[in-house]
Amino acid sequence: MVGRDQDPTVMAIPQWIGKYEIQRLVGEGGMGVVYLGYDHDIDRLVAVKVLHPHLHDQNLIKRFKHEARAAARCAHRNIVTVFDFGTTDDLPYMVMEYVEGIDLHTFLKTESTLTIRQSCDIVLQVLNALAYAHQHGVVHRDIKPGNILLLEDGLVKVADFGVAKIDTSELTHVGDMIGTPNYMSPEAQFGAIVDGRSDIYALGVVLLELICGKRPTKAQQTDAEARKLLGSATLSKSECEQFGSVFDKALAINPDDRYQTADEFADTLKRALSLEPVYQPDTQQLAATVIQSRSQAEKFNQKAAGDGLKANSNASQFSLTQDATSEISKELCPYLGPVSTYVVKSASLKSQTFDELIERLSENIPNLDERKRFVTTLENRGLRRLAVTDTGASASKSNADGASEPPASSPIEFSIEQLESIAQELVVYLGPLATRLVQRTAKRATSFKHLRQLLAEHISDPDERRRFSAN
Repeated sequence: MVGRDQDPTVMAIPQWIGKYEIQRLVGEGGMGVVYLGYDHDIDRLVAVKVLHPHLHDQNLIKRFKHEARAAARCAHRNIVTVFDFGTTDDLPYMVMEYVEGIDLHTFLKTESTLTIRQSCDIVLQVLNALAYAHQHGVVHRDIKPGNILLLEDGLVKVADFGVAKIDTSELTHVGDMIGTPNYMSPEAQFGAIVDGRSDIYALGVVLLELICGKRPTKAQQTDAEARKLLGSATLSKSECEQFGSVFDKALAINPDDRYQTADEFADTLKRALSLEPVYQPDTQQLAATVIQSRSQAEKFNQKAAGDGLKANSNASQFSLTQDATSEISKELCPYLGPVSTYVVKSASLKSQTFDELIERLSENIPNLDERKRFVTTLENRGLRRLAVTDTGASASKSNADGASEPPASSPIEFSIEQLESIAQELVVYLGPLATRLVQRTAKRATSFKHLRQLLAEHISDPDERRRFSAN
């Protein structure tokens, strides 16, 4: 193992995984870690994804292998290719094509802009990928900007089939809520069995965001909100009507009312863009925009890092006492193993509240029942009181968006209608757990505005947090 300095919050990385020489860490998620590797046999850079050591569980290993099979089944130019699969130290790993580009989520956070034509060219390439995957019995189930990669030659690739579903798989069933709530179809948000039409819905949300710069906020009124967002965008009257019809069908609440296939969605989109019988994408223009955006993304990341340091210096200080770190690590250890202390320290550096810390920690536990058990244990043990060190005590505390929370007073009773209304808004960001979170948080809120502020702390994206707080 090769260590990186002496920072206790940074894990060592392996020198080799199978026959692949590991160069650096690329990223990590709830199930695995992705490294940049090098294949000496054929002189090629690859991405190597390894299941977390603390997840050495037969069901999870089965699911990881399932992911590899799902992705390997989809050999298509618009899908990140899987090359190999093996095990190291009894843990499975997957070797994939290393794609050097920029993901659409990062792109949207830069100052780069896309024309309607470029936005549609991106979505049409994703539809090509989905059409192929669906024809081979694979549903992606987590289509979002972060899983759409833009290459410098204008090619678009879909990544991360980590929650993909193969038609014959028994790994998913009614009650699973898998995916990213902001882009999930209504049926996926409520744990129903999904098919390719759920991917079509998610991609419709992505397209709406590309064209209008915003996403719908109410899970059960997406198609209606699309019309409002189009009306506020800089579109001509004819464009509003053309794309309004596209979104009416792509974002229909009932799957039977949507486009039934990716090809059907693509054909309609092409007709909205061009009257010519054969649609010709302008990948050269898209390539030029992607190349420009990569340098802008580097500047954006540098600025964001600087702003983050500044914000941390001005905000109330949230930290964990040594005792709290130790106790929380002990509770996390049965699920994550020896890396628990590292995970707790790393998450605490990124969190501004105890609730945000627990949210980050629980995301590392893939099993929903175990995740709930972990959160409940922390609450029952009263670790919240032990955890927070606030060096900027004052009568009024500022939240992450600069809003001032009211001074401590007695919680109030909210009507059922109020709680249902705010839960309906929150489900877009947090999924089915929103209702339970609203009910729990309402017990300590001193006003409806205060309740919004407390709930907003659970929304990780700053822009989305501000949007929710402002309503």
